Amino acid sequence: KYYVPANERRELLLDSQAEKAKKFTVWKNYIRQNWNQIHVGKVQTNTAAKQIFVGQEYPVTTEINLGQLNPEDVEVQIYYGPLEDQNKPQNYSTVVMNTTLEKNEDGNYIYNGVIKSRRSGQQGFTIRILPKNPFLISPFELGVVYWAS
Repeated sequence: KYYVPANERRELLLDSQAEKAKKFTVWKNYIRQNWNQIHVGKVQTNTAAKQIFVGQEYPVTTEINLGQLNPEDVEVQIYYGPLEDQNKPQNYSTVVMNTTLEKNEDGNYIYNGVIKSRRSGQQGFTIRILPKNPFLISPFELGVVYWAS
């Protein structure tokens, strides 16, 4: 479950005189150097409802300036869950947001996603951005996460 995939990744990275490993190292440094340029702008919901019922969908749109990074370098998520359980991350869920891969006139990427309400009670959400690369063991490997404020 763990050793075979790890060995396969190792072999892939070391193939062709470690060319992929070298590119991956450059990418990791690039992410670390440019991560602080990320900025989440407007976050909007496409509903005027004050009440959302269990099973109902709740669309979310946000504008994000990635600075020198590209949409392929990151995964933008809606991180949501019950307000009374803010200290219990195991009760929260994520939805990966999609983008058109083109900047708007302000230089921002527009991301869209949909939350499907699973529980009753007060719910909250924020935007979370993580690095994304198929060679990462975990999206938390680089120690960088962006949380919208």
